[in-house]
Amino acid sequence: MNDACSPVMNVPLEILQEVFLHHRDLVHGRSRGQSQSHQDRCTVKRSPGYSWIAVSHVCHRWRVAVVHCPPLWTYLSVTRSAEWMAEVLTRSGSMLLHVTAELGATLDGDKTRAFQMVLAQLHRTRSLCVSGRVGDEIVPLFASPAPRLERLVLDHVVLPTPADPKNRDDAHIHFPSFLQRDLTPRLEYVELDAFQPQLHGPCADSLKHLVFRHRVAGTLMGRRYTGPCLLSLLSALQNMPSLESVAFDKEAHVMLGPAAEAELQGSLPDVVLPFMRSMHVHGTAEESVALLGHLTLPALADLSLSCARNSTEYSEALPAALAHTLAAVPETHTLHLAQFTGSGFHRYMRFAGYAAPALGSAPAQTFDVMVDRGYGREEIVPNMCRELPLEAVRELTIDSQEDLSESTWLALLDALPNLASIAVKGPFAPYKLPEVRFRLESAKSIQVHAGDSPMCRRIPTLRALN
Repeated sequence: MNDACSPVMNVPLEILQEVFLHHRDLVHGRSRGQSQSHQDRCTVKRSPGYSWIAVSHVCHRWRVAVVHCPPLWTYLSVTRSAEWMAEVLTRSGSMLLHVTAELGATLDGDKTRAFQMVLAQLHRTRSLCVSGRVGDEIVPLFASPAPRLERLVLDHVVLPTPADPKNRDDAHIHFPSFLQRDLTPRLEYVELDAFQPQLHGPCADSLKHLVFRHRVAGTLMGRRYTGPCLLSLLSALQNMPSLESVAFDKEAHVMLGPAAEAELQGSLPDVVLPFMRSMHVHGTAEESVALLGHLTLPALADLSLSCARNSTEYSEALPAALAHTLAAVPETHTLHLAQFTGSGFHRYMRFAGYAAPALGSAPAQTFDVMVDRGYGREEIVPNMCRELPLEAVRELTIDSQEDLSESTWLALLDALPNLASIAVKGPFAPYKLPEVRFRLESAKSIQVHAGDSPMCRRIPTLRALN
């Protein structure tokens, strides 16, 4: 059969182009069904690449459809060819761009020239992800206005060393300068991986979401450790008053280096974030205490914290710091307590709280706190229960691979005066119910006082969950 008579050849170019757009997004893990803001926050940071272009090699008609479809060329990955970058920019027309520049660990003159060409289009760049070593030719270009920029990722960016550090200009000191308010009026999301910003003014009022990651920075006596960054984070937050969510993700299962220890003992700034509703923290217990202690979050609705310390000791200040922070969240109606045993980092306790659900909706999470058990230190649960705001809890779910001690049960019941039901979860839940009932009955004799009249605590209802 003649290819010209094939039904696929009669498909209008507009439909072909729509198919190619879906093909490109499938190849590179994007979803066209999501809103742009959700996609920007959730898309994996991978180079968009150009492997999807193979569809343009099928026939002349398909090539015409690809070349003359500007939306297909809006996800741009910087290559070593300035000529190819110029061609891609031409094909994208005047569309907004999503740029990924993986510059590598060493300076590459060809890629630098290609990236310079791309940054000349900063005025129509919607998202920008930069990683690797940045040359002297590139840094000044970031001082250009980026009026359409909404998303910025700086991943292990290495700046050039000025010839004269004493006289280095603002381009080196305050990179990237387009974090500032006047240059990026639409900037909404910033992710800084192993990059500590130095800001010389407020960020854009539009900035709502910050992700701050700082992983392994070196070695100390054969152990990997993380460098200091809490001071940099708090200093940056002072210039981001409009934030609604913050994620602080730092390696937790290692020893802190001397510089990081000194930073925690030094003077850290206090920060008020009046609009922040969601916060995620992953760090050591000491860092978590310091961070929570210097933040005031009156609008907080959701806190997720995961911390550990490779030690037999545990920070006694953590429960109090949590109580201070969680005072702003909605009342906790349901508490989930999980206890996992094993060896090393598999021994931990997890506390998750949920607000009372609205009619017809699932309960909203208010906090999720996971702490290392300190190799068997049972007082973590009582300490947490005494400090966390749990007075309004009506439902308790326990998912534990071992029975809770009597002292733990007593602490739970004391912290949950309005508890009405207990659910035991896990594959052995039906067999654990008698144990749970025994613990409750043994604690039943605890006297609670209403004025001068003692009365017995009512035993909550029990059920098993699969």
